[in-house]
Amino acid sequence: MDARKSLEIEKERPSDASGFCRGPRELAAGVVLVVASLFAIWATSRLNVGELSEIGPRFMPLMAASMTAVFGVALIFLSFFQRGEAIEAITFRGPIIITGSLLCFAYMVRPFGLFPASMILVLLSGLATREVRMRELIPFSIVSSLLISIMFKYALEVRLDFVGNPF
Repeated sequence: MDARKSLEIEKERPSDASGFCRGPRELAAGVVLVVASLFAIWATSRLNVGELSEIGPRFMPLMAASMTAVFGVALIFLSFFQRGEAIEAITFRGPIIITGSLLCFAYMVRPFGLFPASMILVLLSGLATREVRMRELIPFSIVSSLLISIMFKYALEVRLDFVGNPF
């Protein structure tokens, strides 16, 4: 057996959890989904749900949060009966870089325009992983930013400059 196959087998091995919870990753995911759902339900609590004939602004967020909570409860339930993988170490590189790229986009979109801001967004977001290949990321950012800009500018008629003049 070569080294690659033995690494793959090691990665696929379920956790050796012998306590009441057999799937700690599923339990954690379910708890996060339920907490996020409860937050969404609370955050939209002042909005009007409306009626089936005329739905209000809270209807869709409430339905989405309710379904997410149902899936979260199902994950929690399954974590006690199905064997799953252990929780790996948490790295903050990805979330920090993604958050930074979104903030950079928000700051750049008005003065620089939609195309350059979305290109910087894609480039910075691509750096969130260590396996990034710049030879692939740069053409991808150009093509995807061009498509995004065309879609927002012409299909959705968003009033933003394609390329702005920050000076």
